[in-house]
Formats: sequence, structure tokens, C-alpha cells
Amino acid sequence: MLKNKRIKSIVWVIGLIILVMILLKLDRLCLRYFGFSMPYVWIGGAFAIILLICAKRATPQGLKLAFIYIAIVPICVVISEMFFYYKIQSIKHTHIQTNKILGYANLPAISSNTEFIVDDKVIYNATYTHNKNGLRLTPNNNINSRTCLNIYGGSFAYGHGVGNSETIAAYLQKDLPQYNVKNFGIAGAGAHQMLARLEFDLDSNELGQCDENIFIYEAIPHHIYRSMGSNGGPKYINIDNTIVYQGTFTEEDWKPFEPDDNELVSEEKGTFFDRIPAFKKIKEQLTRPYALIYFFSPVHTTTPNAYKSEALLANWRFEKGYGSNPDLVHLNVTQDHIYFDIIRKINKILKEQYNAKLYVIYWDYDITAQFLDKYDEVVQTTLKNDSIPFYTMSEIIGDDYKEDLERVKNGDFEHFKYRISRWDIHPNALANEKIAEFIATQIKNGTIKPSRLQNSNTPHDKPNERGQE
Repeated sequence: MLKNKRIKSIVWVIGLIILVMILLKLDRLCLRYFGFSMPYVWIGGAFAIILLICAKRATPQGLKLAFIYIAIVPICVVISEMFFYYKIQSIKHTHIQTNKILGYANLPAISSNTEFIVDDKVIYNATYTHNKNGLRLTPNNNINSRTCLNIYGGSFAYGHGVGNSETIAAYLQKDLPQYNVKNFGIAGAGAHQMLARLEFDLDSNELGQCDENIFIYEAIPHHIYRSMGSNGGPKYINIDNTIVYQGTFTEEDWKPFEPDDNELVSEEKGTFFDRIPAFKKIKEQLTRPYALIYFFSPVHTTTPNAYKSEALLANWRFEKGYGSNPDLVHLNVTQDHIYFDIIRKINKILKEQYNAKLYVIYWDYDITAQFLDKYDEVVQTTLKNDSIPFYTMSEIIGDDYKEDLERVKNGDFEHFKYRISRWDIHPNALANEKIAEFIATQIKNGTIKPSRLQNSNTPHDKPNERGQE
């Protein structure tokens, strides 16, 4: 009799473990396809149902009541998790949406105010306004002009952390009032997003307004990593010397570049279970219930994006003392890298469809990624060999730019001239103004020239059905 009870107990334990594994897998699928994760809701709900079924089947009244009372615990867990998930989501500000081709894109027709606070000090307070096509607003833009200046790139081009009137596009509009200046920047994007947008004709509503165009791509070293999936987005591979769209990067694609947890755990320091991928994944899922996040997170959940400096410095993104992307995979980048293949194809499409060339603004000697000038030589040499005109930040801002970064190398993280803060090293308004002034000068003296469409009546109403040539 005792042996049978032990066997039944073991079967129940194994069954519950299998059930939890299935529920966690279901939760991961929800995260991948629907963008939310609530593991304790799935687990709590399942256990509540099991306990209530046991209560219904129990014969003794005392046992029936015991099952019902115990079921109250997982029911409370489910209710609290759903409540605090809603509370946390309701105070988050976002200006990004999922996109089946790009992975993510700007939300259209919004105006969102975002603060970033560290130790109760406001690092920035910016309003992001988008037009109906998802482009960051360029105030007082000459929307009736058919001569367009199109700025592509990631958060640097978008203007993360600065107001609508402090982006590169906004300053260019002031310097070049005859142009229709369009900001195609998307936070976290890179050259691969620009290629997908052109290849799938996603910007047809905007570019269809233009008879003459200038295309500028603002590049940072981390875009090399993004072309391989570090931030998600459209996936391209080289097949027989042809760059072919392969859908969007999956969670597995970007994991080598960006750990899921808040700190890097080495094999030496990690536990036995930390070294087993399945257990590590489960641990990451179950680490922080939403109720605990709401009350004990280093982020002030009642004030979005408010942090304590100690919590930031404990995060792997701040391991050097300032916010950036560490070099986790140690790439050996050559001129044959997919990143440069993508840029070449962008240049090819611009020539064929818009009779235009690509101009590149490159942040050399950059601290956005912690390897500073690691890729400067290969980037500049490749662009030069491919006859793609480019300008470096050292050229645009001059010695003052390198002096700003030398202070960082020497451990001074508090006196940025061209960055927002050590806590957010995106370009500040002064940097954007300097870049816009340089670009405007090149346009005025004819070094950068608008190109007229060979057929100004070319329709943009038939986007490509596939992302390949």
C-alpha cells in the first residue's frame, strides 16, 4: 500500500513538472507571437483548475474545503500578476510597433512624451511626434517642396532623447528651407531596415511626393552587429552573391549579441544549472513576478524610465561606467561582411529606382559600442572602394569630437559635450546641429547634390511581394 502511494506521488510530481514545462513553452510562444509573457498566470491558473477539480471529486467535506482554500492561493497569484502587468504596461510609453517585414517600426500619428531620470535628476524630457506614415515630425517642414532630403538610420537619425525641433532633420530644415526634409529614422534600426524599406517600397507614400532626392544614411559601428541580428529586424543573407531577404531575425538570432539577463554570468561564476540552456531559460522566465517588479524594481514604476545609478551600473550595458553595447562576439569584419553587402544593395536600388546615390554619415571613434574605433578602418576603406561618399564625425565636428571621447577613455563620464549623458550616450542637440550645419554646407556648395527621377511619374503603389531580386 505504501509502495503504491509512493509511486503515485512520484507520478504526480513528474506530471506536474511536465505540465509546468508545457506551460512555460506556451508562455514563450506567446512572447514570440503576441509580445507578452505571464508565466505565473499560466502556472497559477493550471494549479487552480487542478485543485478545484480535486475539490469537486473529493468525498470528505473537510478535504473538499481544504482543496478550495488552497486553490485561493494560485487564483490570487493569477489576479495579482494580471493586475500588476496591466499597471506596469499602462505607465510605459512606446512609439514602436511590430512590423511583419521590418520586425519593428514607428507608430503612426502619435505624440509621446518620454522622460529619463537617474537619481531623481532628469536626463532628458522629450516629445516624439510622428506623422501618419510614422516619420518623426520635422517642425515647419516645407511639405509642398518636391525636392526631398531623406535621412535614414537608427536612433541617432531618429533623434532619441531630444525634442522634435532638435533632430538632424529639424536643423536641416532650418538651414535648407527649400527642402522637404524627411526623418526615416527608427530607434534600434540599421542599414538592413533601410534596405527592406526600399526593397519592399514601404516608404512609397513619402517618397512618392518627391521628384528630386538626396538620401543620407547615418551609420554607427553597432549597425554591423545589427545586420547580423543583434537588435532583430529584417534578416538578409548572401546567396550566390545576391542579397536575399529571409524574413525577420528570431530571438535565437540575437541572443549571442544581447544576453537576456541583467548581468553577464560566466561559466566559472554560474551554477551548474546556469550552464544548462533549458534550466537557464526557465530561470529567466520565473525570476521576476510582476508584483515584485512593481514594488521592488530599481526602476520607479510609477514614473516611467526613472532609475537609480547603482542599479544601472550593475547592468551589463553599463559595465564600462556609461551606457553602451559591449562587444560580446568579437567579430572579424572584412569588406565581404553582410553589412557592406547590404549597403551596396541600398546604393544599387537608389541608382535604379531614384537615379540617386547614397551618402553616409559615419560615427567613427564611437562609444555607442565599447570597442570605440575598432571598425573604423574597414568601414572607411570599404565605402571608399565602393565609391560611396561618406563623412566621418571627426571630419564634421573636428578635433573637438575626439577630445570629447578622450575624456571618456580617461574615465571622465560627466562632461560630455556632444552626448546627452553617461547614462544615455545618444547625440545631444548640439551634435545634431553641428551635423546638420555640415550637411547643409555640402549641399549648398554642390558636393552633395539632389538627383532628379528619370521618370517623375514612376508609381509607388505596387510594393514588391518578395524581399529578393
